[in-house]
Parts: sequence; structure tokens; C-alpha cells
Amino acid sequence: MRIKTLVFTVAFLLISFSLFAEAQELKSVMPNSWQNIVKLTKDEEQKFLLSNKSIIDMRIMDLQKNKNIFNSDHSLNQIINIQIYQEIVGNEIFYRVIFSNSEDIDYASRDCKFEQMLVYKNIKIATGAYNINKQMEFNELDSYELCVIYESIDVLESNNIVSGILITTVSTSIDDSGKFTAKRKEQSYGKNMAYFHSLKNNTIDSSTKIVYCNISFSPDAMIPDGNIMIRASDCLLDNNVPLKYSLQNAFDNNPSTSYVENAENDFMYIDFFTREEKALFSTTAFAIINGYAQNNSLYYSNNRVKEIAYNTKFYQLSGVEKWWKNVRNTMMDLSLNEFSVISLPEKLTYTIQTIEPGIPFTYQAGQNEYYDASRLFLLVADIYKGNKYNDTCIAEINIKTENGWLFGDIGE
Repeated sequence: MRIKTLVFTVAFLLISFSLFAEAQELKSVMPNSWQNIVKLTKDEEQKFLLSNKSIIDMRIMDLQKNKNIFNSDHSLNQIINIQIYQEIVGNEIFYRVIFSNSEDIDYASRDCKFEQMLVYKNIKIATGAYNINKQMEFNELDSYELCVIYESIDVLESNNIVSGILITTVSTSIDDSGKFTAKRKEQSYGKNMAYFHSLKNNTIDSSTKIVYCNISFSPDAMIPDGNIMIRASDCLLDNNVPLKYSLQNAFDNNPSTSYVENAENDFMYIDFFTREEKALFSTTAFAIINGYAQNNSLYYSNNRVKEIAYNTKFYQLSGVEKWWKNVRNTMMDLSLNEFSVISLPEKLTYTIQTIEPGIPFTYQAGQNEYYDASRLFLLVADIYKGNKYNDTCIAEINIKTENGWLFGDIGE
């Protein structure tokens, strides 16, 4: 295990971002990407709309079929507002097309609703909804309730090279007025999961499918081809910026943001899993920046990870079915005897842990269903208590595979 004391100044990173920020209006709804985005001019928008007419029209047709997506009784083509932003990473140019039912969308408003589409070289590669209501099963009570969905689409990069596309979905229950109703430890919480499509050794073409997460939390959930599914403990939910503390913060290569849990016992898990041939991986190491690393005050105010356990073949562990029933609320149903455990320093550090390679394995999903799969399961086994808050935080996590670091090179 290698440990590096963090010598960079996170405040400098924040200043750098603010100097080049172009889309301040998106700060509340795209907290991990707004610094890299710029809104197109009217002329640029018209040029983009003409050259991408087919995928724009197709998306509008899809939205029209689901007229209630914006809680509106009106046909979306009568009131829809389209705004287009550009995101440049190295030599690559991405476009975010935002669809709204408001002629003058206010992204800072708690009632802001939209759907976005990520476009690359005239190809639609991802869509995501923000503040969209849906009847869904939330608390595993075999009944549906009104929930709200927030999704983050993030282009991950390191050294100006795109490492992949991450789509994170957060959902929580609400009442008829839209107020969050899911509470734990007197704070709002949400389910969160993500799909990651690595682009290190892949190209984006018309066959690329990075799709909507469908809010599926079962261990046998369908995974889009070439994607890695990431499941994790419930996150803390901010009433004004719902994506402020969710899962994508652990992979955004920005230590000033953190994934913050809101589980029963302040512990958390993060599970990386795929059963798709294009995304199979062999884990050789993982790296972690502990705590809320934005500054020393936040770092020691919140819980940090003291011990972290890991396993690369979770489907071969005992008690998996019983454990999955309560996976987001407790860690008490799963024995640590089948995990390797390492300790992390209490001070702010960058820890790199080399592990025995976790090679792809075969598991049985049904009576006659067998899949090749890859997995890394991380489980917080003990914590350093914060001096002010009881939320456990992780600033960054990365995984090293045979193709290098999954979420971007870290400069070992």
C-alpha cells in the first residue's frame, strides 16, 4: 500500500475552475460539469440544429410520446425550449442539448425540470432527466410511490484526455407538493447508482449505447453493452442542489467534491460490476482520497474511512440474497471474513492499494443462465468520527485494470 500526503491545494482547483467557468447558470443542476461548459450563440445553435436535425426530431418525438415527463398536459412540441451547450475536452467536442417545457428556464429554481441529451459527432450517446416525477418502488415495500429523479451526465477526463462517460441517477420519494419525504437521521436521502462507459480503448460510433439507468438496483439488472454498473449506499440529499453529494463526486477527478452517504450506521459500500464482454476488467489496484477533502475544516468535521474492505468475486460470497434485501441501509448481514481489509491514515492522504488481480469469473444468474462477470466490491468497515457531522465521505476513488486507471490517470 502506498500513501501520499496531499500536497496540492484544493482551493487552487476551485479558483482555476471559477476563472474559466462559462455556464454559471448550470451550477445547481450540473455541479460536476458546469465549469467546462459554454452556451452556444444563437447562430451556433441554428447551425447545430440543422446538422443534427434527425436526432433532435427523434428525441422530440420520444418526449411527445411521454407527455407527462414534464408534468404537463400540453404537447411538448408546442412549448418545448431547446438550449445547446458545448463541452470541449482536449481535442474532443461534446454538445449538451437541453429540452424544457419552459420558454425561459430558470436552472436555479427548485422547480426546474428538463431532459438533456449528450451528442458527439452527430451521434446521440446519452440522455438524462432532471427533476422528473415517476411512480416507482422506493422502499422495497412491494408498492409504488411518487418519486423524483435527478440524473447527472459527466464526461470524465484526465490530462485533457477523455476517460469515459458517467451517468448517475439519484431518486427519492416526494409528496404531492414535491417535498422530499425520505428521511434518515433527520436528513433527506436518495438512492444512487451509475453507469460508466470507458473510452480508453474504445471509440464512440453509432453502435455506442450509454443509456438511461432505469433505476434498477437488483444484482441481476441489465447492463448496457460495454458499461460498468456502479451501485452504492444511499447518499445525502441537498434540498437545493440534489446532486451535490451523490455518487458521481467520487469519480470526477475533483477532490473538492465528495460522495456523502446517508445510511443507517454511517458506513457505505461501492460496488463495480459488469457482465458485458466489452467491459470485463481485471482489477490490480484501487486508489482513494479519503473524506471531504475540500479543506481541512470539512475534512475533520465529517466522518472519514478508517478501514475499507474489498472483494473481487462478490457473487461467490455467502449470504448474498439476504444481504441484498437490506443493501442500502445496513452492513450487518454480511460477514467481513470473506473480504480483505486495509487501514487508512487519519490525515488527508491519497492511498493506493495494490491487490491480487481480480480476474473475470462465471456466475449463475438463473437455472440455465451463466455469465462472465467482473467485480470490485468496496465496503467501509470502520470510520474516523467527524467532530461536527456524522456523514461519512469519500472524495475520490479510482480502479486500476490491465488497461490502466479506469476513471483517468492519477500520476502515480
